[in-house]
Amino acid sequence: MDLQQYANEKSEQIQEYRLQLSNISRIFEFAIKQGIIATNPIRMITIPKKKANLKKKKIKYFTKNELNILLGDAKKNEPYKNYAFLYLMANTGCRKGEVLGLQWDCIDFDNNILEIRQTLARGENRRLYLEEPKTSHSFRTIPLDDKTISILKSWRKIQRETMLQVGVNTMSSKQLVFSSPLNEFINMDIPNRWMARICKRTNIPILTPHSLRHTFSTLLISEGVNPKAVSELLGHSSVALTLDIYTGVYETGKNQHN
Repeated sequence: MDLQQYANEKSEQIQEYRLQLSNISRIFEFAIKQGIIATNPIRMITIPKKKANLKKKKIKYFTKNELNILLGDAKKNEPYKNYAFLYLMANTGCRKGEVLGLQWDCIDFDNNILEIRQTLARGENRRLYLEEPKTSHSFRTIPLDDKTISILKSWRKIQRETMLQVGVNTMSSKQLVFSSPLNEFINMDIPNRWMARICKRTNIPILTPHSLRHTFSTLLISEGVNPKAVSELLGHSSVALTLDIYTGVYETGKNQHN
């Protein structure tokens, strides 16, 4: 009853109330695994429908031309690691933490696929660690085109050569794809700085790395890709969630294709 009341109240207060309930559910699922409780009470409540009067947060994304400018400048003026990171985000729709948490064994160069099975998270005292994705849908396989594979191969070669110069062997399959100069996790805020620097330099809108996920999605939608396929690539829990986030984009896309 307490959780039902909480869910009802949050549905009237915040747009992301479903995410909050999902996070609470994860805590209960962990408690079940530990033998502390027998059932997950979140599964026994009725998830409220979104209130129409809640102001919907507008997604931010680059146009195709702005994306080309961003990646072009990154390739020309940034370290190759930064370029490879941003290119991978823009062409897979992955979350920032998912890309920062990648290890080389997550990439299948023979079959041109990327497996998302972990994500970088920030815990107590800003400690960085790898954890499983938030939902079962976030575990997914994403196809990579030849250019993305080529960029990743080039980056792996550069990484190995650069790290060897400071006495670090990066040949392990568990080596992070993107790591700091000390071969540690990259701080979650660092890619935001890369983006801001490039955006200011090229005079395009100053957006965050998460906007690359939105850009990936909107470009697919504008090309008429099936919503279910987009939802699966993004790791959303349902097609309804994808449609809810990108309603305006889908409507525009339908009008353009009619």
